[in-house]
Amino acid sequence: MVSNDSGLMHVAAALDRPLVALYGPSSPDFTPPLSHKARVIRLISGYHKVRKGDAAEGYHQSLIDITPQRVQEELNALLQEKTDKEEA
Repeated sequence: MVSNDSGLMHVAAALDRPLVALYGPSSPDFTPPLSHKARVIRLISGYHKVRKGDAAEGYHQSLIDITPQRVQEELNALLQEKTDKEEA
């Protein structure tokens, strides 16, 4: 599953589903997915306060900059880990 930092992400983590979690200005240090099957993609570090009107479309640039290729790489790594464990 691919999700932003949301309730759905935490449900997937609680159910121990393979998960790629996309973080923008929010920090996985405060609200991480609590699963060993989770991968986090975050392109910035530190705490970033987001206010209404910070971006024209309401999106933070750090989310916009996450490429589909990067997400696919993390998904492939998760699937490979699963395959390796099943073959062991």
